[in-house]
Amino acid sequence: MYVRSQKQFELFRTMLNAISYDQDKLTDLDAKYFKKRLKQRIRSIEDTIDLHLNLIGGLERFMDMSYMYKLAVLEMNEEKVAAKDLKALRMVDISQSYN
Repeated sequence: MYVRSQKQFELFRTMLNAISYDQDKLTDLDAKYFKKRLKQRIRSIEDTIDLHLNLIGGLERFMDMSYMYKLAVLEMNEEKVAAKDLKALRMVDISQSYN
């Protein structure tokens, strides 16, 4: 989800900067608002990553690393995150029941 959000933001930003969209269908004001919403979606995912890293005591240790690296750390420590956060544990249980 994080990678997809990043790609969508970059694609839209490139389109916006090149003004390669129909300005009759998408006004400049709407384009700026949509760009802001895409950026906020990325920030929300990054905040969630940081919260989960903080649960396992890794936020300070990996603060300078990229979010892709942080995601890899979380994946390797998935059981620790689930054990620390009951909501995360329920989400793991729910997602596994659909598989």
